[in-house]
Amino acid sequence: MANWTDDQLEAIESRGQNLLVSAAAGSGKTAVLVERIIRMVVEDGVDIDRLMIVTFTNAAAGEMRERIMGALVDKLEIEGESENIRRQISLLNRASITTVHSFCINVLRKNFHFLDLDPNFRIADATETKILVQEALEELLEDEYGQEEPDFVKLVESYSEDKGDLKLESLILKVYYFIQSQPYPLKWLFEKVENLNVSKEELLKSQWLESSMQEIGEELEECAKILEKAKMLAEEDEILFEKYGQTVIEDIASLKSLKRALEEGGFETLQREIMLLSHSRLKTLKKDEVEESLKQEVKALRDEYKAIVGKLKDGILKKDLEDYRRDMIEMYPAISSLAKLVEKFTQRYGEKKSERGILDFNDLEHMTLELLEREEVSSSLRDKYEYIFVDEYQDSNIVQETIVKKICRENNLFLVGDVKQSIYRFRLADPTLFIEKYFEYDKEGNSKSSRVDLSRNFRSRKQIIDGVNFLFKQLMSERLGEIDYGEDAYLYTGAEYGDIYDNSIELNIVDKKIKAPEEGGALSETDMELEDMQTAEVEAHFIADKIKSLAGEKTYDAKKGEYRDIDYKDMVILLRTMKNWAGVYEEVFVKEGIPIYTDDSSGYFEAMEVKVFLNLLSIVDNRAQDLPLLSVMRSPIGKFKVEELVAIRLHDRTSSYHRALEKYIEEVDDELSEKLLDFKSKVDRWKRESRYYKLDEFIWKLLVETSYYNYVGGMVNGDQRQANLRMLVDRADEFEKASINGLFNFIRFSDKLKDINGDMGTAKTIGENENVVRIMSIHKSKGLEFPVVFCGGLGKQFNKSDTRDELLLHKDLGIGAKYVDLESRRYGSSLPELAIKKKLSVENLSEELRILYVAFTRAKDKLFMYGTVNGLEKSCEKWSRGTNTHTLLKASCLLDWVCMALSKHPDGKDILARGGCSAEGIPLLEDESEWTVNFLEKAEILNIQSQEALEKKEKKKVLESYRGDRDGDVRREVERRFSWSYPFEEATETPSKVSVTYLKNLEIGKSYELKIPELVEYPSFMAEEKTLSAADRGTLNHRVLEKIPFDRSWSSEELEQYLKESTENGEFTEEELENLDIAGLELFLSSDIYSRILKSESVKREQPFVYANTEERELYIQGIIDCYFEEDGEYVIVDYKTDKVESESQLAKRYSGQLGLYREALESISKKRVKVSYIYSLHLGKEIEV
Repeated sequence: MANWTDDQLEAIESRGQNLLVSAAAGSGKTAVLVERIIRMVVEDGVDIDRLMIVTFTNAAAGEMRERIMGALVDKLEIEGESENIRRQISLLNRASITTVHSFCINVLRKNFHFLDLDPNFRIADATETKILVQEALEELLEDEYGQEEPDFVKLVESYSEDKGDLKLESLILKVYYFIQSQPYPLKWLFEKVENLNVSKEELLKSQWLESSMQEIGEELEECAKILEKAKMLAEEDEILFEKYGQTVIEDIASLKSLKRALEEGGFETLQREIMLLSHSRLKTLKKDEVEESLKQEVKALRDEYKAIVGKLKDGILKKDLEDYRRDMIEMYPAISSLAKLVEKFTQRYGEKKSERGILDFNDLEHMTLELLEREEVSSSLRDKYEYIFVDEYQDSNIVQETIVKKICRENNLFLVGDVKQSIYRFRLADPTLFIEKYFEYDKEGNSKSSRVDLSRNFRSRKQIIDGVNFLFKQLMSERLGEIDYGEDAYLYTGAEYGDIYDNSIELNIVDKKIKAPEEGGALSETDMELEDMQTAEVEAHFIADKIKSLAGEKTYDAKKGEYRDIDYKDMVILLRTMKNWAGVYEEVFVKEGIPIYTDDSSGYFEAMEVKVFLNLLSIVDNRAQDLPLLSVMRSPIGKFKVEELVAIRLHDRTSSYHRALEKYIEEVDDELSEKLLDFKSKVDRWKRESRYYKLDEFIWKLLVETSYYNYVGGMVNGDQRQANLRMLVDRADEFEKASINGLFNFIRFSDKLKDINGDMGTAKTIGENENVVRIMSIHKSKGLEFPVVFCGGLGKQFNKSDTRDELLLHKDLGIGAKYVDLESRRYGSSLPELAIKKKLSVENLSEELRILYVAFTRAKDKLFMYGTVNGLEKSCEKWSRGTNTHTLLKASCLLDWVCMALSKHPDGKDILARGGCSAEGIPLLEDESEWTVNFLEKAEILNIQSQEALEKKEKKKVLESYRGDRDGDVRREVERRFSWSYPFEEATETPSKVSVTYLKNLEIGKSYELKIPELVEYPSFMAEEKTLSAADRGTLNHRVLEKIPFDRSWSSEELEQYLKESTENGEFTEEELENLDIAGLELFLSSDIYSRILKSESVKREQPFVYANTEERELYIQGIIDCYFEEDGEYVIVDYKTDKVESESQLAKRYSGQLGLYREALESISKKRVKVSYIYSLHLGKEIEV
């Protein structure tokens, strides 16, 4: 039987009231939750299917179900035969142990008739919704531009950009997704928009002003603390007090006047008072008259106070309220137009989902809420559930809260979570829901709603807990973190860790600045290499070295009650952000021979093999794209050398690169020209084939035909690269299943994903459960624990971009947009924007602090922190300023907070020393925690690498000195094994399916041998020029000949009318129409060969084929025949060519092999004789018998 603590027992046994369990990290909340459920079903007689248990993820729901089953089985073994326990085990499969979304699906399927909903709806996947969202946006904006409604025009002029609609689309989606966290999204939106249309009296009572005044009051309070500290320090020296102290006392009096103005008069009174404020200059002190450090400290504190007041003066208090009001009235039409766009988008997107019978996760919540408005639905659920449990309550949003309120009774809620671990605000989670109940629920347990705090940590060793407490009691407060880290929030030790003691917490501060040589000398080549090394790479080298040093060290296994060796799987690297970091870490670890698993949801589009192959798809769709074209030509697909690419450019220095390539083919007759012609023909053929194959099949065909799939498989990390390419094929399949077809649309969709940061994670080829070091984001680590935790990237700057957007949103304060005066092109801040910006800044920093708490509380045994700074002394000086709220709010990274707190710890005295402060006279905090603080320099990486090189050299010596094979037996056996060859090697070198072009090139001796390309940066002269190339014009003519009806004679006027109508119908663009060879088409339609086609009763065009040639060996040939028709019971082949040649013989020589293969294939498949094959040259205007 478990030894429950008193607090745990209270959470388990309390009945008849709502209960909020504030469960700190590692406090055993899941065990408590399971025990409470077991006692309810076993002792209280409540059936398990009368409980609703809501978890945050499906994985958590599965784990919860397993734990309950295990506990019931254990109970059955202890108590013997029990009909009730067996009944509960049988009911468990029916129990509502579920996520909110799964619960919603169940409710919707059972009550679909109330909503006119198809009960067979399915949940859309991410790719599908992204496609539909983009479709809806484009259709919406096309309609709006056509109407030219004045408010819409103003919106576009105010908040869009010249380069297209991406910014406007982003605004629409930002508002749309934000309002989904509201129970009634559009109602909330239009209410908040109407708030902008205010009178002066309404503005004085507005939430924006109230929030701003509260923030100003907080800052003035901080100023009072800063000045009080400055006064105290000045009082330590009589002269200093006389010269500086009196001025500080004047400042204190001025500050009191500001506070009085704020409290008694409000905004306008404070504004007048602060504009009249001036500060006296400090009196001059003679050199050595007082202690320099004391003088500088007082001066710095006063400067800090002046900076805060100055920021208020030049910020929100700079403009009059009437000016703010006029700006809001001016902004109102544009913001109102945006709200209407969001409403229309909601409707369009909903219609598209309805057509496909799909719902997204937001639909699930809002439709369920709509259902629960019906009393018959909500009351039946209230009657059904005796108790409702909500796990991870701190991550709920107001929609989920409203759903739960609709189905709960007044005293049957059990909410468990930890607001210190609320880190999903970016997903619109609302920690204030937890915080409100935290203060509202009675901790004494004497009301219908009570609170229990679980503070004992059963995960981490005492040294980790002491360190976490030391940091967060200085850092976390109601102002920053949104909860005070007092005694109720402290962690208390609950785990025993045997008798081995070790330093468990280590902070490593890396200085990335390279020390300049003395006497102005230049940096060495090695120093310059280090200077260029990325921060992530530097930290990765240090962490890799630390991981290797842990070999042979022990970790405590609590289940076995003993110490064991540390494995790779015991270690995790936690990063605040994976983007641009995880890939670098992985690369370093692979080189260092450390097995690694990266749990990443980005980086797919940046993978080399994906970029190259998407470029290939791009030029298959449209070859007139220089950068993708060059990428493919230089890759193993094109196999062009740098010298060949340069030769093409030198032949034509002025045109775009794809035009220069065309001109080279037309004007030069050499080996390179032939190679280019072959490459161009392949791309043209692939373009034709792309119309007939399913997209995923076409991509797989290209991967195999180009041998690119096999090529990347032979590279370093080949399995991973091949998996990424297979994922591309899968994505193409998903794309077409979303009912949007075509290569062009797929490429466009992929480009759009990259533009809106919709990246995907790379494919996984190694399991996270293998013996590997894992790299994951701090967010994904939540709920997990690891013996050894490395926190990297602590010096990475906070991302504050969301507070710099032109439009800001807040659940309480509504909409805040920058003011735009279109006549003067003046941009400025509006009152709502300033209020929301300040609110979001503090809320975002609070979330960052909670993220830091989550990271540090994952560690069981050891915690290693790494952060990089640019200039150690300057950073230490900043950290030595301490931990007042104003200083903490000015932090720019997680490392700032850690070091600010540690500067007050005896083990952090080196931070003070390097910051130019003496520990003497500065009160350090007495604390049980013990820290190891290391200051690292980039140059130390060289020592690590040289040591590794030395170790490798020693191993090599051992191998070279081996003399055990005195008789040569080992040598002979090795030679025998390596000299063996496969007897059917020729068959392995023959593809099972090849293209006609492939065989044609084999016939003339072209080599398909793969060579590893050299890396080359593309020079700036290879600039992209968006014009149609000769090849593109040729493709256009092929398209016309494919689509135009071969059922009548055509006059010039009829052809012109046909092309005009086809352009109006979207078959061709105006630009394409201008580039058609009208004269060449007219000649073909009046030619003898066309007259023969008209007489034929069987005409086939653009016919793909695959056939097996089995005369000597099994070989599949594939291709597309432009046209063939039946004449006198035999076939005639016609192949259109647009090559600009001088004579018929050139074409005949160039394509005779290809036409011969077409003849062979058609005869083999049709069992009819081909009597003649023609090339029809649109350039020469005649057919050529081949």
